[in-house]
Amino acid sequence: MTETAVIPRRTGSPAIDRGLADLVQASGANSRDHGFHDDWPSHREWQYLHPTEKRDLQMAIAEKLALVHEEISEMLGEIRSGRAPLEIYFVDTKGNLGAKGKEYPEQQYDKFGHPQLKPEGFLVEAADAIIRLGDLTYLVGGSDQLVDARNVKHEYNATRPYKHGRAL
Repeated sequence: MTETAVIPRRTGSPAIDRGLADLVQASGANSRDHGFHDDWPSHREWQYLHPTEKRDLQMAIAEKLALVHEEISEMLGEIRSGRAPLEIYFVDTKGNLGAKGKEYPEQQYDKFGHPQLKPEGFLVEAADAIIRLGDLTYLVGGSDQLVDARNVKHEYNATRPYKHGRAL
């Protein structure tokens, strides 16, 4: 039986720790509330899962990671299209045309204050990737462990040499 390493609890920046935990909670809750957890395999401690259940969980995680990869690819597509990395624009998914054809320079809202246009751009896709990673962390029940892992990794990275010792 494989032992799971215990990451010692380290205190990083309380604001970053709380923000990361809140991001995981918000991402997971929103995804759950919109039905994206309905087909997620039941979750118990890894060591208690039957080999078939482990495989189901591995496949479910792989599918979620593929969605993160898709968002990263969309970031690349935004850059390859010639757009600036900080540009955010909006599109109407119903086919209505805006000032720049299919694009709008700013969000439009209905009378209830609900956004009507889909945001696009490099940073929007980066946000989607972060949200998907937060949701996956939520699904595996690892919010606190992610905070600890980030702190341990940050602490380690601080000790590494310039460019990690690679030639200039």
